[in-house]
Amino acid sequence: MPIVMKKSDNGFVDTTRKLICLPSYLGLVGERRDALRRAAATASAAAAAALSFASVPAQGNVVNLSNGGVTAQVNTGAATGLDSLVIAGTQQVNQQWIYFRDTSSTSGAVAPINTLNQNSISSSASTLDVTYIDGTNLTNSKISIEAVYGLTGSSTGAVMAETVTATNLSNSTLPLSLIEYSDFDLNATPNNDKISFSGSPVNEATQTDGGTNITVLDEPVTGGGSAPSFYEGELNNTNILTEMAATAPAFTHLNDNQPNPSTEGNVSYAFEWDTTLAASGNTGSSLELSLNWNLSNVPEPTTATAIVGLAAMCGLRRPRRRTAMA
Repeated sequence: MPIVMKKSDNGFVDTTRKLICLPSYLGLVGERRDALRRAAATASAAAAAALSFASVPAQGNVVNLSNGGVTAQVNTGAATGLDSLVIAGTQQVNQQWIYFRDTSSTSGAVAPINTLNQNSISSSASTLDVTYIDGTNLTNSKISIEAVYGLTGSSTGAVMAETVTATNLSNSTLPLSLIEYSDFDLNATPNNDKISFSGSPVNEATQTDGGTNITVLDEPVTGGGSAPSFYEGELNNTNILTEMAATAPAFTHLNDNQPNPSTEGNVSYAFEWDTTLAASGNTGSSLELSLNWNLSNVPEPTTATAIVGLAAMCGLRRPRRRTAMA
């Protein structure tokens, strides 16, 4: 049981009681310390085993990445894609994934890349490489889309080096749109974020958390260094997804919307690239996107907060002052 230091009738801490309880109290702290050490040793062994396992090709759809104390999870079989990014113990993302549209189709439908067939997947402790094709094998497919993630983390942020490459496998040209969709919930508080865009043409998105200095900076470019064709930012995280799923009228492009950068909301944003891929084997048959982004300035617990937390853990209570007698 936690040792509670009680106040004596004369308004001072009972010195005798304090001295008697102190050895037991220190023993309790020692037990907790030893328990924490045992837990850390177990976690370290588990991490080593996970690192060894992660070096083999990934199995299934859910891939876990870690680096510098930051963990991430990518579900390659669902539209959620990157659905976890934990920095300093706090979740920072709801969804980040790639969508595509074969604009030679009259429907103009947009779909997440996981609706294609997952052709190959491999991962290490901090990297993921997954490729999708639109048929059961390469001989009857006309497109492949490869996504590569590389995570670098620290106690105050994370950098994700991400490239997406679409390749035409057919013998004719292929009109194509690729869209990067992002829904970060910075500091696990989704409704007080802000979004701003910059660049001419626009090639950068900055999302900030209203209550802290947490910022995610996204600077996507095409392989040749050119900016995206279209972009869109919203203060409601369902708007862009609803637009892309529309069939009547069919989705055409992101609408270049820029919300007031001072207004808070449940931010989501997207960038779109429109191109026509040359026939397989020719120059221009592939489109490579660099979608690198970084999330920084995650606040760490203050010393005062840590002390309060330690006091709560140890079961200490601050004595109340006696009310003065009239």
